[in-house]
Amino acid sequence: MLKFDFSEEKSNYIDFVFDVGEQKGERYLGNISVCDNPTCDCQKLYIQLYQPEHPEIQHGLSLDLTKNKVDAKDSSTDAKNFALSFAHSLSEVDWNQLHKTYGLYKAYFSEHISDLLAVKVKFRDIEPKDLVCYTEALPLAQPFIFDYEDKQIVGYDWYCINPKCKCLQAELSFFCNNRGNTSIEITGKETMISLGINSHKIEGIRHVSSDKMMPSPDKIMEIICNNSPEIWQRLETRYNNIRKLFILYQKKHKKNIQHPSEVKLANKIKRNDPCLCGSGKKYKKCCLIKIESNIYDPITGSKFNL
Repeated sequence: MLKFDFSEEKSNYIDFVFDVGEQKGERYLGNISVCDNPTCDCQKLYIQLYQPEHPEIQHGLSLDLTKNKVDAKDSSTDAKNFALSFAHSLSEVDWNQLHKTYGLYKAYFSEHISDLLAVKVKFRDIEPKDLVCYTEALPLAQPFIFDYEDKQIVGYDWYCINPKCKCLQAELSFFCNNRGNTSIEITGKETMISLGINSHKIEGIRHVSSDKMMPSPDKIMEIICNNSPEIWQRLETRYNNIRKLFILYQKKHKKNIQHPSEVKLANKIKRNDPCLCGSGKKYKKCCLIKIESNIYDPITGSKFNL
């Protein structure tokens, strides 16, 4: 049976004893890891095992959680036998814990993003004026969940993605959910609150739930501050992540935010006209290229600051 010590880092300590095979009764220690791309739902876990008495003897395993199997197709005979013995020694409880660990890792990496350029987020039909829900943009992220009496308060966070706006706010929609219920029913009976990420207080109440089981906005704030004081740092991290990802998405798909100079320029000059910067080149072979790359304003001579 597996023993876990999850620490919200790239490696998760495990303690394992074989129940079957040539290694029956042998104890192994090791670490679990997953890929740190928050939009990759590969369902793969990687385990590195070693014997405490012989740390030089190590085994690397790849687990496929979609089938609850060990992937050993490219392994040697000995490595394959070791992997099969490991898989056969895992109980249903062990597999459930491995699935839970995978989800915890992906939720962690959905906030602690190491490489924004590698994250593939789709902002289709989203405009800068829109609010974006963090768990919709990054489905492997988790909503905020707080225990309240015999219920759970589930909070989904929404953010303004306009890079020119400095609102520093998070809109949170809170729902009441039965404790232990893994499926969250969205009924419209939500309380929506605007929270100041820097002020650490309610800056607006958008809607109050008609559900009598839902606590008041002030009570929700009390629950948050008592149970999750780190929420303000998490909101700031998510706020910065979602806005940076939106800018990168726009640049990649050439859906740039329209700069006022672009509108002014479009009314003044055509592609084959001499460029306004005075270079003597045609507009299409000069500043238009820079504008389409979203890096230059030919009227002010400055870079766009997105």
